[in-house]
Parts: sequence; C-alpha cells; structure tokens
Amino acid sequence: MKKYSWIIVTFSLFIVSGVFLGQGSIGSLTNQNHEIDHGHLVTDDNGSIEEEVYGVQLVIKGKVEQLGDSFKRKSGLITRFGEELYDVTPATIDVQKVVYGTSPDSSKITLLQHGRKEDNASSVHFVTPGEEVILLLVKTTDGYYWSYNFELVHGGEGSCCTAFKMSKSD
Repeated sequence: MKKYSWIIVTFSLFIVSGVFLGQGSIGSLTNQNHEIDHGHLVTDDNGSIEEEVYGVQLVIKGKVEQLGDSFKRKSGLITRFGEELYDVTPATIDVQKVVYGTSPDSSKITLLQHGRKEDNASSVHFVTPGEEVILLLVKTTDGYYWSYNFELVHGGEGSCCTAFKMSKSD
C-alpha cells in the first residue's frame, strides 16, 4: 500500500508543478512579452486606423522652441492624504502646419510631458528644443495639449509613439 501512496504523491507533484510551470510560461508569453503585445498592434484585429486614433483631436507639424520648468499638476484624484499631484514638463511648440483638427488659437501651443526634466528616466523621452516633430494631440480643459496615448511614447525603440521626431536643427 505504501508503494501505491508514494506513486500517487509523486504523480500528484508532477501534475501540480506542471500546472504552475505551464501557467507561468503561458502568462509570460501573453502578458509580459512586449514583442508579442506590440506585434498585435499591427494586425488587423484592432480595426481601422480611424478606430485606433479616434481620440486624436489635433495633428500638427511643428518645431520645439523650449522646455519650461517642471511643475506639479493636479490629477483630480482625492486620497486620504489630499489631492494627488504629478510632475509635468511643458514644451513650447511652434505650430508650422495643422494636418488634422481645428487650428489652435495661437501659432504656439504648450505640450505637457509626464515627468521632470531633471529626472533622466523620464526626460530621455521628452521632445527637445530644435527638434521638428509631428504630434498627435488631445487638448486639456485648461488649454494645454497632451500627446495622444502618452504611455506609448515611453515604449522605447521600435514601439508605437505619437511624437514623431523628424530632425533637430540648431
């Protein structure tokens, strides 16, 4: 009888470990592998380009004039510690051409970028003075602009982004 119980216990351990290892590898392929996720972005499963950029309000070609001083912006989320704030760094963009959307009230707009210019981890993704860019934008209620779906801008090399850098001229 002891021989059978050891066989059952050993067999059960193989099954349990196989389930855990199998779920881990499947999960890492579907959730953690960015190549698979980004590859999905270019398939026709997502629909048309119009559907993908539905939220874009303005597309411009422009030149980055300057970066402003970083400041804290209210998130609108209230916690037990008060209102949540986050860092933004504004960039002044000289609008050279409106490709899509209603022309801004001025030939210069302010693009908000998440993070502080003193923080290398976030500022590496910022537009810089002298760059010519094409921007897909969403207007804020207080007259600034965000890059459409800014999370994608931070994706790194080879990822989809909404701040297309054309060149840098000094």
